[in-house]
Order: sequence, then structure tokens, then C-alpha cells
Amino acid sequence: MARLLRSRSAFTAAILAVTIVLAVGWLSVGRAAPTPELPLVAPSTLIASTLHAVASRTPISGTVKTHVDLGIPQLPS
Repeated sequence: MARLLRSRSAFTAAILAVTIVLAVGWLSVGRAAPTPELPLVAPSTLIASTLHAVASRTPISGTVKTHVDLGIPQLPS
């Protein structure tokens, strides 16, 4: 009988743990930050601002993506 009670309490604890994990995951998804509304910045203004920050040794971070299309067909790999 004691063995049955232990297995039942272990099963109940496991179900409770899974429920708590799922609830926390669901709540964290609901609170995701939306994409920010940033003002439009001209490329020349952005470059000037970046150069000014680098010259004054202000830390900067970000991602730069470029695409160059020379009109040359892609070589087979």
C-alpha cells in the first residue's frame, strides 16, 4: 500500500512539474517584445553617426548586410 502511495505522489509531482513548466513557457511567449518602430535614417547620416561614435570611442554594435550583384552567372559547385 505504501508503495502505491509513493508512486501516486511521484506521478502527481511529475504532472505538477510539467504543468508549471508549460505555464511558464506559455507566459513567456505571451510577453515577447514587439518589433520596435524605428525612425527612417538616411544611409549617409547613419555612416556619419557611426564614424563619429568610433572616433569618440563610444561602443557600437549591430549587423551589416551587403549584397553585390555583378550580373555574373553563379558557378556550379
